[in-house]
Amino acid sequence: MDIRAEIDAIEVALRSRGTSVAALCRAAEIHQSQWQRWKRGEALPNMRTWQRVLDARVGLVSPMVDAAGPEAVSGVALERGTGS
Repeated sequence: MDIRAEIDAIEVALRSRGTSVAALCRAAEIHQSQWQRWKRGEALPNMRTWQRVLDARVGLVSPMVDAAGPEAVSGVALERGTGS
């Protein structure tokens, strides 16, 4: 798991929807300085805390499909059909 790349992707999604990192941190119940430490690579979140961030992200920017595509969010490539 590349936390710094995930953080960058989350921040892009937040910005594209007019939501702040501060709002994400409040929703995830983490301090914004902790987010900054993760972003700088000074610390890594534990799995429980990171799951809270992911849950908060979905709540704030749902549907979580950005310019990178749905596979960037879910890790699973989705087929785009014709809708027949």
